[in-house]
Amino acid sequence: ARRLGSSLLNMGERGWKTPQWLALAVLTVGGLVWVGYFTHSPWMERLQPGRANANMTPATAAGFILGACGLLLAGRWRSVAMVGMVALSIAGLYGNIANTGLVIDLPSWSAWAQGDAPHPGRMSPVTALGFLFFAMAVLLLPHTRTMRRGKLVSWLTGLVVATGLTGVLGFFIRLELIFAQYELARMAFLSGLCLLLLGEGLWLQWKGLRWNRSIEGERGRRIMGAAAFTLVGVVVAAGFGSLWVLQRL
Repeated sequence: ARRLGSSLLNMGERGWKTPQWLALAVLTVGGLVWVGYFTHSPWMERLQPGRANANMTPATAAGFILGACGLLLAGRWRSVAMVGMVALSIAGLYGNIANTGLVIDLPSWSAWAQGDAPHPGRMSPVTALGFLFFAMAVLLLPHTRTMRRGKLVSWLTGLVVATGLTGVLGFFIRLELIFAQYELARMAFLSGLCLLLLGEGLWLQWKGLRWNRSIEGERGRRIMGAAAFTLVGVVVAAGFGSLWVLQRL
C-alpha cells in the first residue's frame, strides 16, 4: 500500500497520463465494490445498471485492483501484481471447469448480493480469460524489443478489449435470454467496462514504443491491418446489432 501510494504521488508530481487515469478509475471501482461487500451496503448493487445484471464478485474486484496496479506500478512490484493476477485468473478458470467452489469465491461473504446467481461469488470464465490475457501482456511488455514479440503483445491487448466488449454488449442485448449456457459465463457490465479501460490503458502504454513505430516497408502492412481491424469491427457490430433486434422481436 505504501509503495502504491508513493507511486501515485510521484506520478502526480511528473504529470499524469491517460493510462494512469484509466488505471485509477479501475482501481476506484474495485475498491468501491470491496467496500460495498465489506459493509453490506445496498448501494454496491446500484453501482452498476440493471436489476437483472450480474454483480461483480469479490474475486473479480480484486483482479481489477491488481490490474490497475499493473499500469500504475513499475519494476518488480508490477511483476508481483501480475503474477497474483495470473494466479487469480487460473483459479477462476479452474473453479468453472471443475465446477467446484474455491476460497476466492467467498460465498458466505458475498451471497447476500448475488441474487439468484447459480454460483455466488464465482468469477465469470470470460472475466478470468481477460485477466489472464492482460497479465501476460503486461509481463511481456518490458521484454519486448522486436516486432514479432510486439505482435504477441498487441494480440493479447486486442483479446482483453474483446472480452470487455463481450460483457458490455452482452448486457445490452441480454445474451442469457438467447443462449441457455451464457448465464454461467455472463460477466457484469461493470466488469466488461473495466476490462475495456485496462485494455485501452495497456494499448496507450505500448503504442508509441520503438518496435511499434512504422518504417518504410511496414506502412502497407499497417494499412491492411487497420482495414482488417475495421472490417472485423463492422462485422462484430452487425452481429450484435442483429442479436439485439432479434431479442427485441
